[in-house]
Formats: sequence, structure tokens, C-alpha cells
Amino acid sequence: GGGTTTSLVSIGAAMAALGKRVVAAELRPEQGQLSTLLNLGTGESTQGLLALDAAQIDSRSISGWVLSHTSGLQALPAPQAMRPDLHLDARQALAIALALTGLAEAVLVDLPPWPSPASEAVLGISDRILLTLEPTRLGLETAVVMAAYAKAHARPAAELSVLVINRVPLASPLAARQIQERLGWTVAGGIPPAPDECARAQQLGAPVVQAAPDSTISQTFNTLARTLA
Repeated sequence: GGGTTTSLVSIGAAMAALGKRVVAAELRPEQGQLSTLLNLGTGESTQGLLALDAAQIDSRSISGWVLSHTSGLQALPAPQAMRPDLHLDARQALAIALALTGLAEAVLVDLPPWPSPASEAVLGISDRILLTLEPTRLGLETAVVMAAYAKAHARPAAELSVLVINRVPLASPLAARQIQERLGWTVAGGIPPAPDECARAQQLGAPVVQAAPDSTISQTFNTLARTLA
């Protein structure tokens, strides 16, 4: 609910518009949002992928589960529903992430906001870790915990940065300097509040950069995409 997946699909779509082959993936067995945001069905088909042993997962076998969006972004959504019967272990998560690198130049992985061996495996091979937070005291203190967890499992050369998401206008948001000093991570940028544009994008099943290309929030996503690309 913090705008992470919305930001991920718009940054990914903006990178795709630059000519990059980009895949956005949710590495979790349930409660996915990608399929809703991009109007790609329910994501239930992914359960077949989760049934495979890690040794069976490669770029060829995974390609059938990767879906294409009109924005140019490719996506591997998680099932939307609560699926306690489905599981994603560390070996599977690692195999999926590595297989996706054979299909795209950039793989953007949306990890759940709770610890798991699967998340730790993916953090350990990631070139960049982008932590999202709201510029409030609660948001910052939550980010402190998540930053420590992510850093503990990140590869030594990984770039660690923060994306500040302003879902609504705040009278006294924390400054980027405060966030950077508290976390020790670089602030990569800030997403301005744009509830109407985000709501319209959801209705259309499109990234914000596609649904409202001339908006301020889309310009911010485009700038971030150029930086990350």
C-alpha cells in the first residue's frame, strides 16, 4: 500500500521506452499486485511456475509465464489471492531471478516487506537495492529495520539507495537530508503526490507514465529511469 509496485511498473515502463528490455517480477507466492496494475488477469497461472523444482527453471522454461504489456514492459506477476498452499523457496527464487536475466537487460524485482529466505537469495545477487519509504517518522523507522535487513544480505558491491514516495501531500514531510543521515543510504529521488493520476492508471491497467505521460509524476519516473538505465 506504499506505492512501491506502482513506482516499479512506471520506472520499468519508462526504461522500456528508452529501448531497454525490462521485466518486472513479483517474487512471492501470493498477494501480488502487478496483474491488477497492468490488467494482466489474476496471476494464477504463475502457480505452475512455483510448482517447478529450481533445477527445472531456466530462461526457456520461464518464458511462458512472462507476460507482455502494451507499454513495452514485460511482467512476471504473483497470484493475487491468498495462497497458503503455494511456496517459494530460496533455490526457486534464485533460479527465477537468474532465468529472467536471460530474457531482459534489466530485471526489476518487487520483494515483499517481510523477511524470507527467498528474498535473501535475491538480495544476494542484486546489483542495486532500492528501498521505498514515506517521509514520515513511522515510515523512516520502518525503513531503518528493512535497510539493516537488506544490507545484511546484499552483495558487497550492490548500490543501496532510497526512493521517497509521497502518496499524499504532507504538511511536514521529513527532508531528504534527514532520511539519508538516518539510514546511511543515498536518496535516489522523490515521487510527488499524484493520487488522481495513479487512480486513473489503475483504472486503465497501465503504468502512470503511459496513462498520464505529461504529468509531473511521470516526468519524475522518466528521470529515475534514465538514472537507473
